[in-house]
Amino acid sequence: MSVTTLTFKQSFLLERWQQIRNDPDLDQYDNAYRIETDGDGEVLMSPRPPNQHNRKAFAIAFLLQERLGSAASGETRILTDQGIKVADAVWCPPNRWPQDEENDIFVVAPDICIEVLSPRNTKTEIAKKRELYFAAGAREVWICDRNLKIIYFGPRGKMTKSELCPDFPSHLGL
Repeated sequence: MSVTTLTFKQSFLLERWQQIRNDPDLDQYDNAYRIETDGDGEVLMSPRPPNQHNRKAFAIAFLLQERLGSAASGETRILTDQGIKVADAVWCPPNRWPQDEENDIFVVAPDICIEVLSPRNTKTEIAKKRELYFAAGAREVWICDRNLKIIYFGPRGKMTKSELCPDFPSHLGL
């Protein structure tokens, strides 16, 4: 991965994340909650998604890896200007994956970031995450709606299909 110059805020957010990771009081919540941060480095905890949600994210990651090779993953941390956010699934070439096992955060967002909608997600929340992923360097952001339809976005808005993976299905057959 190329060397990335971090802003003061990004450096602060990464340092704050390390403090959070090393906080023994938060260990008890790690399995039950998804932990992210806001733009001030404050902890945001939300209940971990149910199995059905994770199944969709896994299926998307599997299909991406099958079609594009390289590496796809679920629940991936991304540094944004508004804190550390967790994408449900991502894909990017192997040379872009964080090499530091202790700090597995994408400083530059993966090429494709995917959010799987759950009942508690709001349109505003998802639109904001999409904006943050693009600002962090994502080339595409996909949304899997509750009906298993995949909605593709590029930096200029909604697309009819992915430019990076044009043969990805527009509907998950789960």
